[in-house]
Amino acid sequence: MNKPQGKVLTFDFGGTKLAGAIVNKATGEINHYRRKQTPKSMGSQGSLDVIYALSDEILKLNNGNEIQAIGISFGGPITRDGQMIIKSQHVEGWDYFPLPEVLSKHFGLPVYMENDANAAALGEWFYGAGEQCESLFYAQVSTGIGSGIIINGKIYRGMGLAGEFGHLTIEDDGLECACGKLGCLESYSSGWGIASRARKIYPQMAEESPLRQLTLGRPENITTELIFEAYRQGDEKMRALVRSAMASLARCLADTVCILDPERVVIGGGIAKSKEIIEAEIMPYLEKYIPKFIRSHFDLRFSVMGGQETLFGAALLSEEKFR
Repeated sequence: MNKPQGKVLTFDFGGTKLAGAIVNKATGEINHYRRKQTPKSMGSQGSLDVIYALSDEILKLNNGNEIQAIGISFGGPITRDGQMIIKSQHVEGWDYFPLPEVLSKHFGLPVYMENDANAAALGEWFYGAGEQCESLFYAQVSTGIGSGIIINGKIYRGMGLAGEFGHLTIEDDGLECACGKLGCLESYSSGWGIASRARKIYPQMAEESPLRQLTLGRPENITTELIFEAYRQGDEKMRALVRSAMASLARCLADTVCILDPERVVIGGGIAKSKEIIEAEIMPYLEKYIPKFIRSHFDLRFSVMGGQETLFGAALLSEEKFR
């Protein structure tokens, strides 16, 4: 495959972080990466203000070098034509917002947008663990859970919302999801889902438990990172919680593999930073849930792009052959 050319200013609009960088598509290099926490309480305008500030820093460092286009990875469903956000589950004010049009007017450049999981799948497929295989299922397990499907070098979008993996139902009348539905995978296995479940059992935990020690006895300090650290320190309740989350994730991955039979499955997102724990907990369940005749060629890998796969995928959107 011919290498794409040019440099793209890329942005990642997430529920936890906002990031930007310049991606050199030909070399697969990322330059002038900047990241800030998402100001959730300030809504969409607050996120836009942060992105504009980040872009000022990035463009100053770029010293006037040519930028071909702008690529956006957005953490939420978007319209099929990539011209409008449908909504964000985590930040108010994004409902039916024409973000590409707004940024195009601001920067005077063509702007291309994709859902974050689709962008991540594309970036991982082209530059990372996907290795440009024939078909890829990418599971993004982060603040929320999404997925991207790559078939013959193209994102599979269905009617526009294909890959809403996090909203597969794993428990009838189960925990309430941010989407408003009950029993979604995201409520059990995402970053916010795991943290929310930990807060519910926190009052019953012993004072000397690793999680209580790590959070200084304050449940509001609970993060997924601290939950995984408590797991490493032998916290049995957190080990049971993570094991339960991975069992749910494995069940949905197995069902998806039975339907798609992809050449490769890649797990990415913030949760993948704890690869050694995820792998140890999820593989026994995948071996249990995936039929033997499929398991023989099942290929699971973890993202190798350190959370920047969304930006690489956003950069590739400027190439017509990938849209």
